[in-house]
Amino acid sequence: MYPAFNIWIANFSQYYPNIMITTDNKGSGTGISEAAAGTVNIGASDAYLTPAQVHANPGLLNIPLAVSAQQINYNVNPTINALHLNMSATILTEIYNGTITNWNDSRLAALQSPNVAAELPNMPIVPIHRMDSSGDTSIFTHYLCAADAWWNETINPCFGTTVPWPAVPGELQESGNAGMLTGLSTTPGGIAYVGISYLNTAKQLKFGYADLQNRAGNFVAITAANIQAAVNARLASVPTN
Repeated sequence: MYPAFNIWIANFSQYYPNIMITTDNKGSGTGISEAAAGTVNIGASDAYLTPAQVHANPGLLNIPLAVSAQQINYNVNPTINALHLNMSATILTEIYNGTITNWNDSRLAALQSPNVAAELPNMPIVPIHRMDSSGDTSIFTHYLCAADAWWNETINPCFGTTVPWPAVPGELQESGNAGMLTGLSTTPGGIAYVGISYLNTAKQLKFGYADLQNRAGNFVAITAANIQAAVNARLASVPTN
């Protein structure tokens, strides 16, 4: 979101050079809360305002600037990192609730081709999630909430900039997308959800990123075409505000 926000500022400044806009990367939750408090004029967030936030802050407006997407990154070993593992919402839920604890778990292996499944190592999985109020957490948990029954029925609220994460031994908590990648760098076996604006950084760090299962049961890659298709499919459910 922040790179898109800065592009918007550059365009805005061409028309209004007398108005100076400065940005500060503090995370979506802070952007929303500071805008609500009047500390800033605009709070950028990957999460739109909830109905409760709209009701509590009638002066706040949702102004769409860009659509964000997300990647699931992992740091296992050079062989696995070079592959796009297939993952589903159920597999991710079972990783983040502590049911699946090892990279060679049969449930994860079952989603892969036989050749890839044979490469999965006997290594503990370390789930990493955001500790700050985060639009990326909202995106990630939206997916789990929509596509996995356990997450939808057990986690309350099942999506948002913060959620009551299940306690998992060995889990890590990080602030910001940069923090998620830093945590992943120092954690063999780690897995993290990271904003798409950090995709090139993740590639440079040689992390793997997964193909995710959609409603049709297909595993789809992070491409502009697939992101656009997801946007088109969700247009009808965008809140009117």
